Amino acid sequence: FSVTWNDPRFDMEARYLDIEENFNPEVGFVPRTGIRKSRGKFTYKPRPGERIPWIRDFKPSVSVDHITDQENELETRFLNTEITILFQDSSSLRFRRTAIFERLQEPFQIRPDQTIPGGDYQFQAYSVLFSGDRSRMFSGAVGLEKGDFFDGDQELYFLGFLFQPGHRLSAEPSWNYGQFDLPSGEFTTSLFRTRFQYSFSTTMFLNALIQYNNTLGEISSNLRFNWIYQPLSDLFLVYNERRSTTGEVRERALIAKFTYVFNF
Repeated sequence: FSVTWNDPRFDMEARYLDIEENFNPEVGFVPRTGIRKSRGKFTYKPRPGERIPWIRDFKPSVSVDHITDQENELETRFLNTEITILFQDSSSLRFRRTAIFERLQEPFQIRPDQTIPGGDYQFQAYSVLFSGDRSRMFSGAVGLEKGDFFDGDQELYFLGFLFQPGHRLSAEPSWNYGQFDLPSGEFTTSLFRTRFQYSFSTTMFLNALIQYNNTLGEISSNLRFNWIYQPLSDLFLVYNERRSTTGEVRERALIAKFTYVFNF
């Protein structure tokens, strides 16, 4: 169940989802079963107008996600408070605070040699993100998040670039770096992600995502070709590959999907 309200000044949202223990999605997946999830969000959108001509609007907001089991015992809660400043050139600046509660029913293995024990955890994080004007040929984004991670610490850095000559080809490499100090030691995860998008026409597209993860010691690739041969009907060709840094292929798949819409 969900209800939303949007107008020039306010955005409001309320949602409720109930997934019982024996639910079988058949196609696709659900993150977890046996839960009751409630969500609420409120956004205020004042516009400074001529008082601050270089700012289009402010967007302070607060949202909460509350997840319990079928006996209404709390399992997870996210409380986000943030403010987004949208500038006249479409660039934006966002500040966010996230408070998290997690109840681990059993130990959680974050990497082969490190495990977070079961129990109740409360932690919070603060982040700032600046994104440039994406309508330009060159633009970028830079961000930082720092805070707690269960009973350790977390730092995340984000740096992204967007290049789109003629708005046909776009390459968006981004780099994420995180350091987590856990009870049993510390480790560093480096993630480099490059995304390419090319539009041959308004009905034919090519997307590529290549990602390197030093913790897993592998390079993963995802290539997707999409042809809209008639309205609402598509042909997808997808190639997925996971390869170790030594060149060993760990997983490879070629997938084709064809859709056709019948008109009655």
